[in-house]
Amino acid sequence: MPFSPQQSVDAVKKFIKDLPFDTDPPKLRTVNDAQGLIWSFAPWRWTVGVTAATDIVNDSATVAVAAMSDFDRIVAAYLQLATGDMVELIPVAVLPTQTELKGPPRKIAATSDTSIILQPPPTGYLPAPKLVVTFKKKPTEITAANVATAGITGIPDAWFYVFTAAVLYYAYLYADDPRAGGAVAVAGGAIQYSGQLGVVMAALAEMRERELLPVDLLGQDKRDA
Repeated sequence: MPFSPQQSVDAVKKFIKDLPFDTDPPKLRTVNDAQGLIWSFAPWRWTVGVTAATDIVNDSATVAVAAMSDFDRIVAAYLQLATGDMVELIPVAVLPTQTELKGPPRKIAATSDTSIILQPPPTGYLPAPKLVVTFKKKPTEITAANVATAGITGIPDAWFYVFTAAVLYYAYLYADDPRAGGAVAVAGGAIQYSGQLGVVMAALAEMRERELLPVDLLGQDKRDA
C-alpha cells in the first residue's frame, strides 16, 4: 500500500521531543523540502515523462509537441532516423529560432510545454525523423488537503524510507537539533556530509545505483537530473 507524507511526519515526531512540528506551516514546509531534495537529485522514473514520437519539419527550427504534463525542463532527447539510428540531442536552456544556418540538429530547448526549438534547423530529411523528448516534471505540491493522501509523492514504497529520512533531516533543522548534520567541502572539491543529512545523501546514492534511470537508456550522464 502506498505511503503518505503524513505517515513520515508521524514517524519522526518522537525524535524531536514532540515539538509543535505536526502543524502548518512547519509540517508542510518540511515534507515539501524533503520531496524537493529527492525529486531534484536524479531523473527518477516517477519524475519524468516522455513525449510521443513527433515528426520534425524540414527547414523549421520549431517543433510542436503534445502538451508535456507538469513540464519543468528537458533532460534528454533524440531523433529517430528512417534508418532506425538514434541521434542524441543536447538539452540547453535557450536557443535562437534562426533558420538561415541549417544542418543536422545537435541542440534542443523548450519554449513552453508544447513548443520545442532545434538548432541547427533540420533540412533535407526524407522521410522526416521523429523527435522523442524525455522531460522532468514539476513535483506535486503537498498541501493540507493531500498530506495524508497515499502515493501523493509518487515515490515507490521500496524507497519511502528515504523520504522519511529526509523528513527527519528537515525536522532536525526545524528543531535546531545538531543531529541534522551538514556539509563541508574537502580536499579535491568533494563534499562531505554528516549527521542525518549524511544518512539521506547515502540513501539517495543507493537509490541512484539501484534504479534504472530513464535517461540512462540514451547514455546520458546520471548526474543530469
